Amino acid sequence: METAGHLLATSCQILVASAKFSVALATRKAQFRTLNADITFLQETHSTLQTMLQWKNEWGAKLITSHGNSNSRGVEIMMKNNLDCRIHHTILDPIGQYIILKVDIKE
Repeated sequence: METAGHLLATSCQILVASAKFSVALATRKAQFRTLNADITFLQETHSTLQTMLQWKNEWGAKLITSHGNSNSRGVEIMMKNNLDCRIHHTILDPIGQYIILKVDIKE
């Protein structure tokens, strides 16, 4: 983050992981609880629009997703609601291999 020509440090916990979430709701909620980070980057989510909407309700936070299909690909960025950030620009790969964000994270 840059302000008036100075770099400012911010404390933010980040997690990067491969993900294959359980179809069982109780197990999936337990898996979400273990993602104890402000920002979580997931790959191989095998997500669809339907699963993304379901996960968004269960996660209860910001979700940016690029879907593959239910058998392959898919990436996701999960941000906790209490993270003070502003997303300026988003690029989603149409086949679920990457997400590019331009984001400001505030202290």
